[in-house]
Amino acid sequence: MHRSCYILLWSLIILSGCRSLGPDLPQPLLGGRPLVLGHAGRGFVSMNNGIPPNSMAALIRGIEAGHADGIEMDVQMSGDSVPILFHGDVLENSTDCFGCPEEFTVEEIVECRYNQTLSARLGDYPLVKLEDAMTYFATWPKPPLFSLNIKVNTACPMTRSAAYNRRLAAELVKLIHQFDAHDWTLVECPSVEMLLEVQKLDPDITIMVDGDDFDHDFPRVIEYNLDGIVAKVQSLSREQVQTFHDAGKQVVFYGIQIRRDAIEALEKGADQLQCDDLRMVQEVLKGL
Repeated sequence: MHRSCYILLWSLIILSGCRSLGPDLPQPLLGGRPLVLGHAGRGFVSMNNGIPPNSMAALIRGIEAGHADGIEMDVQMSGDSVPILFHGDVLENSTDCFGCPEEFTVEEIVECRYNQTLSARLGDYPLVKLEDAMTYFATWPKPPLFSLNIKVNTACPMTRSAAYNRRLAAELVKLIHQFDAHDWTLVECPSVEMLLEVQKLDPDITIMVDGDDFDHDFPRVIEYNLDGIVAKVQSLSREQVQTFHDAGKQVVFYGIQIRRDAIEALEKGADQLQCDDLRMVQEVLKGL
């Protein structure tokens, strides 16, 4: 299966900090240093970040201000089969609309606005079509990596159907072809069935399973020729990461909340780090 060879801008060196990483720090599968991805753009809303996740402003700030190599974003589908960016199950949890995304046309979806909260800065933050996000970054000399986190099996009934998987897979593949984006997109999902729908349509698209159980997930990665795993940083050991690497598979860690998490991911040989606090991770990687 195709392996997207992302351009690595720095080489991994001994990192500064409270703990010495030592000379035996494992290397990522593709060499260089691991890629840093903003979680839902710039991370979820906090006292230090008032921009709603998966909004266009969050994507842009994650790359331009956070200096991330890429963006993890949550992908769902409107009722008329258009991929949109949204994290939750139902719209009312974080927007001024009510219901499941697939109950709306895309024209209605983009009229929804993220709610203002005590943490969120005042501003107009509409929901975003994946196509619009790809359009914005596709013209860059080196587009950032898009990690498309496919939301299936949510509380909304349609997302639990095989027909939904097939339609969403077809639309994702269409967009990746439209933007010639094989080298700067990957698809991640906990559902192997969803990943296989993408693989069936285009085996050159990088696909990775979301999972936290090595004994369950490593055999699936090998059996279905997936490109790797996206896992919580604490869920895999350094030896298990090496097992993935020995098989030519990548390991992406999420749940990078504090400095210790970032160092742990590096000590285990992660290929990518998905994080909310981009500044913290960049400080850990300072000097690369």
